[in-house]
Amino acid sequence: MGWRTSLLKDCRLLNILPAVLLLLPAVLAGCAEPKPVKSEIVKKSGLDAEGRPLAFSVFPKTAAGDIDWVAALKEGILNPKESLDPAGPQDSPILNLDIVFNLSDAYPVPNVVFPHAPHTLWLNCNNCHPSIFIMKQGANPVSMDRVIRGEYCGRCHGVVAFPITDCLRCHSRPKK
Repeated sequence: MGWRTSLLKDCRLLNILPAVLLLLPAVLAGCAEPKPVKSEIVKKSGLDAEGRPLAFSVFPKTAAGDIDWVAALKEGILNPKESLDPAGPQDSPILNLDIVFNLSDAYPVPNVVFPHAPHTLWLNCNNCHPSIFIMKQGANPVSMDRVIRGEYCGRCHGVVAFPITDCLRCHSRPKK
């Protein structure tokens, strides 16, 4: 066996060449379709490239690229029910009250502001009080650890509301 025969035997391309030659006419004639690319799969799934429903593309976005639910509400794109309970109260006032969580100087981040107004634009007070938040100053031991575990603000944020990774949306009040 000469060096040419040895080289041809070792060439892995030659092992698949017969299959390629058999399939090439079928592909060229349109009998076989190439594998769909990721963008085609995404479109068929109803999701965008980031995995969000295509229907979400009509919503305004925040600077971080997340859906700005409050802007969508103000623009009339959404008209949600005020209560999670269909039999619950439907009319509630918009409460223009900010609750400030003053953080210890040990934490090098601004204080947290909870604005009631955007929350009461579409939720009745009973959605959060008293089951998630007790209406008494200092009665809710809120911490980032508990929020991340889905307690307090984490019941909605990171699930249906903007993600908790958009820190400055909440940590917005400089310490004095």
